[in-house]
Amino acid sequence: MIDRPDPPALLDAVARFLLEDLQPQVADRRLAFRLLIAANLATTLAAELRTEEERTARELRRWQELLPGIETGDAARMPVPERARAIRALEAEMAARLRAGRLGPDELRRMRAHVRQSLVESLGFVNPRFDTSEEIE
Repeated sequence: MIDRPDPPALLDAVARFLLEDLQPQVADRRLAFRLLIAANLATTLAAELRTEEERTARELRRWQELLPGIETGDAARMPVPERARAIRALEAEMAARLRAGRLGPDELRRMRAHVRQSLVESLGFVNPRFDTSEEIE
């Protein structure tokens, strides 16, 4: 049986082709720049796909800790699309509570920490060298 490469590996191969084989042959600077952008998008999407399972499970668990009264299921056992739907539902609930002014200082602090952690994780796979420290000079 022949196993097909996984989607991240296919996207990495497309990015390598664009950068190593195609871009050096393109004389038009605008088109060469667009090839660079396309290769970067393919690489970013590959990285996102590689980390999606773990990142969405962690994010859903954080949401479940923030909103413990809402049953969404076991984050570790859910497929990614179902997990993403649960995350969106919890985000909507938190947004409704924010708009209604129903969050105390501790809940706001915990929510801010959750949002920050989610951003750090998202930026981490796009650009691992991105400075996510609290203090930026």
